Amino acid sequence: DGYFLSIKLFNDEFQNVSGVLDIDGTGYNVSNDAFEDFSEEGLSLITALIFALVGGLILNLMPCVFPVISLKVLSFVSMGGSSPGKIRNHALVFTVGVIASFMLIALTIVLLKQAGNFVGWGFQLQSPLIVGLLSLVMVFISLVLISDNSFGESLTKLGNIGSSENGYYSSFLTGVLAVVVASPCTAPFMGAALGYALIQPSGETVPIFLSLSLGFSLPYLLLAANPKLIDFLPKPGDWMVTLKEFFAFPMLATALWLLWVFSLQVNQVLVIFLLIGWLLLALNFWIFQKDYKTINKIIFLGISIFSMIYFLPETEDIETEKNTIIGSATEWYEGIEDDLRDKNQPYFINFTAAWCITCQSNEITAFSKDGFKSLIEEKNIEYIKADWTNRNDAITRSLKKYGRSGVPFYVYWEPGFENPKILPAILTEQIIKNNL
Repeated sequence: DGYFLSIKLFNDEFQNVSGVLDIDGTGYNVSNDAFEDFSEEGLSLITALIFALVGGLILNLMPCVFPVISLKVLSFVSMGGSSPGKIRNHALVFTVGVIASFMLIALTIVLLKQAGNFVGWGFQLQSPLIVGLLSLVMVFISLVLISDNSFGESLTKLGNIGSSENGYYSSFLTGVLAVVVASPCTAPFMGAALGYALIQPSGETVPIFLSLSLGFSLPYLLLAANPKLIDFLPKPGDWMVTLKEFFAFPMLATALWLLWVFSLQVNQVLVIFLLIGWLLLALNFWIFQKDYKTINKIIFLGISIFSMIYFLPETEDIETEKNTIIGSATEWYEGIEDDLRDKNQPYFINFTAAWCITCQSNEITAFSKDGFKSLIEEKNIEYIKADWTNRNDAITRSLKKYGRSGVPFYVYWEPGFENPKILPAILTEQIIKNNL
C-alpha cells in the first residue's frame, strides 16, 4: 500500500510481479500487475522547469482563474496616477501570495509522498470539505463585489478596489485566492511538468512548483519591474464599479458549479446543509452592514456558526454511494486497457473530474458534439471515462503510469500502436478527428 516498485525488464515480455521481496531482512508481499511506463521520455528537469514556467503563464488565461485575475487588474487600474513605488510594491506582494501558496501545495505534496501517498494536481478538490468551504468563499466574494458599500473592503479590501492605503495584506490574499481557484485548471505544458514533478524525488518537486508560480506571476513581476506599464491600462472611472459588480456573477456561478461537484461527492442531506450555510452567510453579511451594536453582530455570527456545527449530520448519515459523470461512456477500471488490447479493440480514455473546469469545457467543445459520437461509432472505438472527482487510487496509479498528475488527460490506442497516443489537454472536435 503506497509503495511503487520499478523494475527494468531485460526483454519485452509483459509479466506479472508476485512473491516476497526481501530487503535488508524485511519481507514485503508483492502481488500486482506490472505495467509499462509511458511517461514522457527524455523529459529533463530543465525541460520540466520550462514547461512549468510557460504553463503557469498560460494559467492566467484559464476560465477558472480569470475572474480573480480580472479583479487584480482592476485594482491596478485604480492605481493610475499613483507613485511607481506603490504599484511595484503591490505587484510584488501579490506575487509573494502566489508563490507562498504554490510552495504550500508543493510542501503538502512532498509530505504526502514521503508518507507513501501519491497525489495529483487538484487533489484537494477530491475532499467534499474543501469543495464546500470553497463554495462558501465564492458566495462571500460575490456578496462583497455586488455590495455598494465598504463592508467587503473593511474585511478584506478584496483586490484593493477602492483602497488607497494599507492594501498590501489584500494584495497578498488576492494572490492566495488566485492560486486556490486555479487548482481545478490544467494549462497546456502544465500536465507534463507536474507529472514529472510528482514522480521524481521530492528535491525536484519544489523547484518545478516554484517555476510554475513564477510563470503565473510573470505579468505582475513585469509590472513591478516597470510600473509605467500601467499607463497602457484604461483610465479609472465609474465603469470600474459596474465591472466589479458584474464579476460577482461569475463568482456566484463558480459557487453553483462547486455545489454540483459537492453533490457528486455526498448525499442530499449535506447538499441541503451546505445551502443552509450559504443562507446564513448571506444573512450575516446583511446584518454586519446594519448599524447594530458590534457585540450583537458577533453574537449572531457565533450562533450561526454554532448551529452549523451542532446540526452537522453524523458520519453514518452522510456516507452514500458516490455519483459519477460517466454518462453513456464505458466506466474505467484498472486493467481495462490490457483487456481491450487483448481483443484488438481501439479505445479512447477520458480521464476527467467534475471539479476540473478544463475537462468540462472539453465536454462542451468536443465530446458532446455529434461529430465525436459519429467518429467513435464509425471507427468502433471504445469510449471510456475515468472519473477522478472522488479519490480513486487506481486512477491515480494509471495517471502516474503515463507520467501525469492531474486531469484532463486523454489517451488513444488502436491495433498497430506500440504505445497509446497522448492528446492535448485542450480539445476541439477537429483536434480529436485529426488524432483518431
